[in-house]
Formats: sequence, structure tokens, C-alpha cells
Amino acid sequence: MIQLNLGAAVAGLKESGAKRVLVQIPEGLKTRTEEIAEALEGFEAIINMDPCFGACDLKDSEAERLGCDAVLHIGHSKFSESKMNAVYAPLPYELKDFEKLAEKLAEYLKERGVKSVGLTTTIQFVGYMPRLKEMLAEHGINASTGAGKKVSEAQLLGCNYSAADVKGELLVYLGDGLFHPLGAAFAAGKDVVALNPFTGEVKEMAEEKERFLKQRISLIVGAKEMKKFGVLVSTKKGQCRIGNALEAKRKLEENGKNAFIYSADTLSPESLLGIKADVLVNTACPRIATDDFRNYRQIVLNYFELDYLFGKSFDDYSVPKEF
Repeated sequence: MIQLNLGAAVAGLKESGAKRVLVQIPEGLKTRTEEIAEALEGFEAIINMDPCFGACDLKDSEAERLGCDAVLHIGHSKFSESKMNAVYAPLPYELKDFEKLAEKLAEYLKERGVKSVGLTTTIQFVGYMPRLKEMLAEHGINASTGAGKKVSEAQLLGCNYSAADVKGELLVYLGDGLFHPLGAAFAAGKDVVALNPFTGEVKEMAEEKERFLKQRISLIVGAKEMKKFGVLVSTKKGQCRIGNALEAKRKLEENGKNAFIYSADTLSPESLLGIKADVLVNTACPRIATDDFRNYRQIVLNYFELDYLFGKSFDDYSVPKEF
């Protein structure tokens, strides 16, 4: 269960002297908006109702226009610098059966003869990493975590896998879903085992990795004969990669393609209805190309995949540690 404890965040806001606060809430917690607002008694709270896609989506400019002194960003940890006081409330999960989960993982690793692992997770479970290290050590398994860049110890983001650069025969990912462990597998070049804290499932990612790679190869090959390309760049604070967009446009044009750059705060199929591109090259959140691509009528590639479009071997397919 997620712990809606805003005590530390409220203390941070008070310490900063904030009076009017713009509050960003992830979609999964919008049903608890009033509860969150009530926890901010003493502040003039303005609840931002735009979708919140992560710490990369900090609404500090919007807060400034609304006359706010601070931004309270719920559900994520700091990712980028801000000209305004930004306070983060990551909201960790409480796992009632964590000991059983750790024991199950240890038995699985022992059956495979694994002696050392790297540990990765998301911000909600980072607090469990020290105890997981201890429990694995009790079973003779050495566990390490990586510091990463701009993230907490062991923390993965969809655009930042630097914490996956850690010693170990394989990587263990504590969390649900496939997006993060798949990204870690391609970024680190190691086998990944995912431990789902909600179902207790221990899942090897080898088959999912192969399926994902076939899917990406199919899309890249399908884009080879296309001529009209749209390069996407987001204006969100932590997603604005205009340098990558300009480089992608240059690379496309050098290879005989027509390319235009399109920007938006939130990139979506609806925001791109008017363009005639056959292929979209994404420089914003990588999930646009890997999770949401079926929603677009065009082929959607991430910008680094242009290297494979123009000749790099698929045998070397990898994901950047930092998108």
C-alpha cells in the first residue's frame, strides 16, 4: 500500500517560507486529491490537474504564473533543477510480506547458482534495498547497488538507467511492469530478473527482451523506405532535448529523408493529427515509442534508433543509460 505521508514535505514547505503552493499529483492518486489538500492546511494550495508524467514534468513556470512560492511534486524524487523552490514527496510503498518476497528471491537465485547480483528498483521501493542486501547476504549472495546519475541509490527511471551499471552476475529489479526491467536489460547488457512486490512472481526477462527486440527491429525495418519524418521534441522541463532533435533532423537529411521538428508540451496522437509524416522520431519520454506506439498511425522510433535505421547492426542493439 502506498503511504500518503506528507509530513516531511510539509516541513520542507514551512522551512522554505512558502505560502501559496502548486501541487502536482500523479494520475493514480487523483482520487485522493481532497485528502492531499487537507494535509496542506496552513498553505494556499492550488492543485494542478494536468497529467503528471514524472519528475521530468515539473510545473515550475506554471506555478510562477499563478503567484506560487513553491511546487509540491508528489510521487517522484528530484530529477532536474528548478528556478523555484520544489519539494518532493516520493510516497514509498509499504510491503507487508517483504520478508517472504526476499526469501523467495534468495531461493530462486540459489537454485540458479547465482552468487552476486545488482539490485535496481523505482523510487517507491528504494527504502527496501539495504534490507534486501542483508537478507541475500544471509543466503551467501552478494548484492550491490549503483549510485546512478541524478537519481537515488538503485533507482531506475524510464529515461535513466545509470543505476543499472552495477556489479553482479545479473540484475534484480524490484517492482511491477515490464518497462523498467526491459530498459535495464538493454542498457546494462545483462540478464534481468524481475521480482513483483504485489504478486510475488519472480520472472526472467530473457523472453520479454527477445520479443521486445523483434518488435523494435520490425518497426525500424518498416521505416527504412519511408521518406517523410517528423522529429518530436517536448517542452516539458525534464524532457526537452532540442539538441537531440536537431541532431536527428541532420542525420535524417544527410540520409536523404525529409524531416521537420514538431514540439508540444504533451505529445500525443491528437496533437499530431495534422502532420503528414510517415515516421515519428521521438526525443521526449521513451515510453512514447515503446509503450504508446500502437496509438499512432505513424511508425514511432526513439531517436537513438536512427543509428540502426542507417546501418548499425541489430546485434548491438542497446538503450542509452541516460536518454
